[in-house]
Amino acid sequence: MSELAECSLPEDTVGEIEEILNSSPDVCEPHNLRTRKIGNRIAIEAHIRMDGGVTLDEAHDRATDLEHRLKERFGQDTHVTLHMEPKKG
Repeated sequence: MSELAECSLPEDTVGEIEEILNSSPDVCEPHNLRTRKIGNRIAIEAHIRMDGGVTLDEAHDRATDLEHRLKERFGQDTHVTLHMEPKKG
């Protein structure tokens, strides 16, 4: 039955996701992290902060790199949504 239900990922897996998000030197303060396991697939949603002065192309490239690293770790069918925000202050 748990295979059919939608549920959050275990804390150790969430920790791995946070480590991957924090491993990029240009990204800080991952927040609003939401995870789900839907059947045999994983969904990851997070907000990340970047320097507000980077170009849209640079921000996209950095987010794409994180998406690829998450998919390498958790499977190519992993659904990743990253919302980019400028650093505060």
